[in-house]
Amino acid sequence: MVFSQRERVISNLGRFVVIVWYFVVLILTQSYTASLTSHLTVQQLKPTITGVHELINRGENVGYQKGSLFLES
Repeated sequence: MVFSQRERVISNLGRFVVIVWYFVVLILTQSYTASLTSHLTVQQLKPTITGVHELINRGENVGYQKGSLFLES
């Protein structure tokens, strides 16, 4: 692919092979990029809170923003 401008494809079969090869390389590159991005993103999405009971023990608000309901605290 680097020196493709120097070579001239004459036959239709050769052109077909080159087009298929370009699509294969494109799909492999896109798949690798998506897989790497997904792998790096999932590592950052690990939860720090394991359950609702942990939030309650910490005294955190669960399910509403403080002051948004008619609850006295």
